[in-house]
Amino acid sequence: MTNKTNKKEYFGNPGVISPVVAAVAGAVIGAGVASAVALSDKHNRKKAKELLTEVKENVVDQVTKMADSAKVSVQEVKKDVKKAM
Repeated sequence: MTNKTNKKEYFGNPGVISPVVAAVAGAVIGAGVASAVALSDKHNRKKAKELLTEVKENVVDQVTKMADSAKVSVQEVKKDVKKAM
């Protein structure tokens, strides 16, 4: 695949799967199988639920902080633009 024609033939062929797509699909399938095995135990399900709840709360907090920070930054930029005019 040294020239554009070969690349076009390779990526344009509906029967060919990109190595990156295959790797991502394999990782997702592997994670799903591992999760199913790990979650077969009631204790592990409880721990996973607690962990996911904690992660969700942390993500919501971080997103809120980032949004607030962005609002402050936008306001500062608007003030700077008005000063410059």
